Amino acid sequence: MKDSQTKHTITTLIYPQGAELLGGNGILNAVPGLSHFDQQLGIRGSTLLTDKDSVPTGLNTPGLYVFVCKIHPYMFSAVIVDDPNTNLYIGGDLDKPFPLLDLSENLVVLTRTGLTGSSNDVEFGDDDTVFPTIVEPTDDLTKSLLTTFYVITDPNNWRDYQQDNWNISLPPVLVTTNTEELAVALPYNTATTQFAAGVLGLTNSTGNGPTLAQIAGLEMDKIISNPEVEDPSIGGIGEVWINTQFERTVNKNHPGTPSDKPGTITVIDTDEWNVERKIALPEINMNHPHNMWTDTKNEVVYQTQWFGKEMAVIDRESGELIKEVFTGQSPSHVMTSPATGSIYVAVNGEETVNEFDPVTYDMTRQLSTGFRSHPHGHWVSSSGQYVVTPDFIGLKATILDLESGSATSSDNVLFGPIATGMKGDESVFYTADFLGNSMTAIDPSNGEILSNIDWLEHGLVGLPIQAPISPDDQYMVVALTLGGKIGVVDVSSSNPEDHYVTEILDCDPGCHGVQWGAKDGGGYYAYVSSKFSNVLTVVDPNPDGDVETDDAEIAGRILLADNDADSDDRVIGYEGFGGQGVLAIPNVYEGWIQKTVTACENSSDPCGDVSDFIQLPGFTQDHKNPNP
Repeated sequence: MKDSQTKHTITTLIYPQGAELLGGNGILNAVPGLSHFDQQLGIRGSTLLTDKDSVPTGLNTPGLYVFVCKIHPYMFSAVIVDDPNTNLYIGGDLDKPFPLLDLSENLVVLTRTGLTGSSNDVEFGDDDTVFPTIVEPTDDLTKSLLTTFYVITDPNNWRDYQQDNWNISLPPVLVTTNTEELAVALPYNTATTQFAAGVLGLTNSTGNGPTLAQIAGLEMDKIISNPEVEDPSIGGIGEVWINTQFERTVNKNHPGTPSDKPGTITVIDTDEWNVERKIALPEINMNHPHNMWTDTKNEVVYQTQWFGKEMAVIDRESGELIKEVFTGQSPSHVMTSPATGSIYVAVNGEETVNEFDPVTYDMTRQLSTGFRSHPHGHWVSSSGQYVVTPDFIGLKATILDLESGSATSSDNVLFGPIATGMKGDESVFYTADFLGNSMTAIDPSNGEILSNIDWLEHGLVGLPIQAPISPDDQYMVVALTLGGKIGVVDVSSSNPEDHYVTEILDCDPGCHGVQWGAKDGGGYYAYVSSKFSNVLTVVDPNPDGDVETDDAEIAGRILLADNDADSDDRVIGYEGFGGQGVLAIPNVYEGWIQKTVTACENSSDPCGDVSDFIQLPGFTQDHKNPNP
């Protein structure tokens, strides 16, 4: 990490039960016995694990340790501390050891399970809540997380829709639960594992066993057929911009140098559903583009660079850079105020939301979200009064009142909130509680917790990320990383306790970004990106137009890989991968779209093709005013 341009943190996500708890300066250490290691203050370069006295230390208890950056939570590393005494032996020969890697008898996973029913007040101490979770290494949750780890960290395991099949391959190793009496193969099935053990004549140190009952395969290698890449049968209106954060281009990817900075923007024409353009901005080494927003006339795109400290301001029609603006460490999300046009950037590596002038791009205010907050996917209310932030590291949400200048925290501990979505009527906003596998509904006027949605009630799905609410306040679509799913929630009721999950749809590994765009003829599409595949998934929450039916469906999938598209830099690797932030043009959200229509529809200073988009027959009056 010597060439890192921003801050990172280190937290133990998985560790052996009974391991000596270390130290760190993170908030998780405030709860005795909760954390193994939690380093919260950002680092650049390398650091050491330390004990409770801040003295450098190591890992001594055998088992699996997985570490994560809480600012960039798909940055992982893993270590297995192996007990040299747990081996099998080829043909019973003690001079020919066959290593067994020790995962530990039980693993502690920093995630919530156990919430049942409709409890509205979810805290660490509740009887029906377990945080962290203790599971066996062969538990379905462990297997899902291990598979996710190997998909994330090995590009050969990413889902490439240019191929017929998705191949997932894990290392061909035998693991155990700190005993030589059990051998488990991660990739293979039990029959294959037992056959191989028999051919090798594997025994334990006494020359016996393990018996066939003690040899198993988890069968985690998979060959899965890819669905067809098919356009939606009904077009959208305008464009969709997707941050393809891992795409590599010729002039800004030089391995082993500070110039090795991946990431492009892929622009889709929703009339023809084709890739219109790739934008890499090699002149600034655009660094991991993460999220976008646009101005009132949809002429400018604001693009955060998550692994840097800048925001790029881009001319939307030409794709050319207007200006690069210093924001602070790890800018994650960006939105504007529909009331003033001011730009608000969540500074994920720090503890503020920073305000910028929409004309000069000068920083005009720094709005504190509190000590150790590190806000991520914020939302600005439709009136421009509130900015609500999910403070992932602070385990809370913050409500910034732009009129009074006050800051209010949510009235409960949240399980790693990472993104937010708010209804256009400003009655409620949701946090996506990543480590909680849940959503929390909060009153923006006072921070009161109103209700929860538990994704684990719908199977082994969770780790929610982006979760915007449709402009007409009917639906919330949520990207679920655990299980690779998309959750569709009916939020039409004025009472959040009556909001309910209507569908769980298939997504892809690293399901991540969601934004809403206009559907030709009425209604909306939710555009969903995935970090470790190269398609954009298009969700129609209401294909029959009847809000009384629950019939959400995947309307289509759009391939993001296209080396023939217009581009400012030639793509040389990971074509279409790294789906993160999404932006639909025109921006159709309540509060924003009315300003765009006023500025562009009958103006003597029209807004280029956006004026054309909003005057199409398929762009309806309901699109122009979603909540009259």
